[in-house]
Amino acid sequence: MTPSFHRRALSLTFATVTALSMCVTGSAQTPQKAEAGKAGTPDLTATWGIGKKSVEGYSNPGYSLTNVEPEMTPWALEKYKKIREGTIPKDPARLKRVGMWDRGRENLDPSEIHCLPWGPTRLFTFDHPLEIIQTASAVYILFEGDHAVRRIYMDGRTHQGMYETYMGHSIGKYEGDTLIADTTLVNELTWLDTVGHVHSNQVHIVERFRRPDANSLVIDFTIEDPKAYTKPWTGTFNVHLLPDTDLLENACENSRGTEHMVGK
Repeated sequence: MTPSFHRRALSLTFATVTALSMCVTGSAQTPQKAEAGKAGTPDLTATWGIGKKSVEGYSNPGYSLTNVEPEMTPWALEKYKKIREGTIPKDPARLKRVGMWDRGRENLDPSEIHCLPWGPTRLFTFDHPLEIIQTASAVYILFEGDHAVRRIYMDGRTHQGMYETYMGHSIGKYEGDTLIADTTLVNELTWLDTVGHVHSNQVHIVERFRRPDANSLVIDFTIEDPKAYTKPWTGTFNVHLLPDTDLLENACENSRGTEHMVGK
């Protein structure tokens, strides 16, 4: 079958990642006590994978950012019901692993069908590792999934004057042992997670990255979107340290025919 869409990795991405990796020292790749790169800055620089065990009594709910359904507006609920239709796993082993939180329907998934970028939060729920690199001006999150790169600017800039993108615009700051990222201007074609929680372009995401122990990273989310949800809601996802692990190439090379596309 002839591919409908094909994404080619850009050499600039690889050059950027290589340069960043070379400029960062003291990577926390061994299970040692998390120490700040400098006074008052938590050390999050490492490669991380989806947590398979509970952290602080919390286990990841399958492919979802939350284990409690947020209250949706009619606009979001209509979309979400279609995305979730028929997704409860029939295989007992998979049902035990992900419960009711299996992935949303692929034929309604813009990132699967059209090879669109996955958005700022969804890639945390992928079965692929990620790498965090901290610099003075920005925190970079390199995802193996789709070979995506996310930037959280730490130089004091604001969202003013920025435009809407698939990854949104993220600015951050440190508070004690926590990195706080504030993200807006996210294209509404993306999902918040792989379960299929939708959002509008009014979404405002606050993430708190903290390292409760040497081997774990917990990300707490607060989602506010008046078009999609009746009130702000929260979620949590945890990942575990992957020492001596490199990210591999993973790209969207879509070979689905037009018969699988939304509206076809």
